[in-house]
Amino acid sequence: MIPIKKDFNYDYFNAKIDQINKFAEIPGISGIQLDYIRYPGNAYEYNYPNGITSTNAVSKFVSMVSDSLKNKDVTLSATVMPEREDEKYYGQDVRTLSQYVDVIIPMAYSGNYDQNSTWIKETASYFKSLAWWSKVTMGIQVYVSDDNETSLSESTIKENYKAAIDGGADGVALFNWELMKNWFNLNEIKQ
Repeated sequence: MIPIKKDFNYDYFNAKIDQINKFAEIPGISGIQLDYIRYPGNAYEYNYPNGITSTNAVSKFVSMVSDSLKNKDVTLSATVMPEREDEKYYGQDVRTLSQYVDVIIPMAYSGNYDQNSTWIKETASYFKSLAWWSKVTMGIQVYVSDDNETSLSESTIKENYKAAIDGGADGVALFNWELMKNWFNLNEIKQ
């Protein structure tokens, strides 16, 4: 029996990078967001004795995307899970990824984790300490949770926004804007 060689899936990587580069060439496109650039919670199952790991695979792909976009005027960002063991479960090494992207976006969806603004602030601080080479923009929910898509109140969204900024985040991304009932100007929040 011939052993199966464990290596990066370069054919898949290159096909995705070709797609990304086609998007980057569209007039008016100013950024590429790498969403779901992770394993679904089982990354530890893909670590092989030859040094190929899930974390290396994610980092390798992101580095290849970054290299392919070097001469294009686009911002590259990557969404990451907010858990502190994201590398073990999702293959996301934020410090390494921050070398290749302009922005790291932790999905601090407090409702999905049954957390509050204090958790958002702590999560922002944690990821800011890891992302040495990139900015950190906190992804915050504008709805209760994935199980309850009721829009959060303006005051709760503002509180979560302020917590992210107070935790050191460079900015905030609101998710999912379609579920936001009332629009308001976040720039009005005093720091």
